[in-house]
Amino acid sequence: MILTTIATMAVACRGAGDEETELPVPHIRAAQVVERAPSGQSRHLALLEPVRRARLAPRYGGQVIEILVDEEAEVQAGELLVQLAAGDARGQVQAASGALVQARERVKDNKRELRRSERLVAEGAEAARGAEQRRSTDVELRGAKQQAQGQLAQAQDRVKAARLKAPFAGTVTQIDTEVGEYADVRSPIMVIADLSELAIEVKLSEREAALHDENQLNFTALIRGREVATKLDWIANEAEAGTSTFPARLVINNVDEASGERLFRAGESVEVFVTGKRGVPRPAVPTTAIRWSGPNSYVLRLDDDRVMQVPVNVLDDAGELVTIDSELAPGDWVVASGPLNLRSGDQVAVGDVLGGGRPGESGPVGGAIEAAASAGPV
Repeated sequence: MILTTIATMAVACRGAGDEETELPVPHIRAAQVVERAPSGQSRHLALLEPVRRARLAPRYGGQVIEILVDEEAEVQAGELLVQLAAGDARGQVQAASGALVQARERVKDNKRELRRSERLVAEGAEAARGAEQRRSTDVELRGAKQQAQGQLAQAQDRVKAARLKAPFAGTVTQIDTEVGEYADVRSPIMVIADLSELAIEVKLSEREAALHDENQLNFTALIRGREVATKLDWIANEAEAGTSTFPARLVINNVDEASGERLFRAGESVEVFVTGKRGVPRPAVPTTAIRWSGPNSYVLRLDDDRVMQVPVNVLDDAGELVTIDSELAPGDWVVASGPLNLRSGDQVAVGDVLGGGRPGESGPVGGAIEAAASAGPV
């Protein structure tokens, strides 16, 4: 009786442990790959930045004795901004000056004695060895003189470095110290910026960079809802790793010609439209379908109820879509959005479709996705 009860309990426990918990299949939104021509216009959001900005720190650490400017003050190139304690440096200047004077006198005295010894040697009144010793002493004294000159130059440089001056004309945008604090060489104590011109940095696609080389690319900047004239400063000759984009800098004049007042503030948002001719049709997917693994981009292709990772090279905007270079072809289905931890071979369920149709159904490629993309900017 006891053995039967134990066996029954063991079977019950084993049965409970053998029950498998079924995990729910993740749901995704699917989209169909369509063929689209890159639009002739891309839109970028950026911030206005000073063309020149300097974070000033002393070359030698020291106590702040005086701050001669306030934040937002306009300064000229070479204007004194901060005075650091320089008592030790001035003492070193005096000591080095005295050592240099002594070294010069020793050189003069030894040179005078050397000429006397050479004359006596020529007359036979003194051995040649004495003149040789004078020549050796002259070399040593000249070396000591040069060393004293170097010490004086270093001490004078420390005195000069205690006076922090503006490297260029601009505006003091930040002060990070107070009188009495110690200013360290590793920590900037003041920021000065030239706000007469402001820079806008955007990233161009490979096609846009090629259009610029053909003089077929235009830039339009909108700030506070109005169009502002821009000048292209430079386009990088090397693409950024991972994004394959080419950074470019635009410059705007920030001074009103009539009043001389500044037009905008650094840090304001700017909308930049890069316009060129349309490109050749290529496979395109929603921007949300692009996933990243470090610097490499990929999409998840739907194969029945499984996903497969497919490497892609992101090219240009095409309305609401983005063109790609990969093995994908129009008509393939991809994951437009879903869990970020999906990997090749994972099972999924299609909960929603971006555009018309369903995976596995025949019909026109793209459906509503292509219609939505056609409404994008041209």
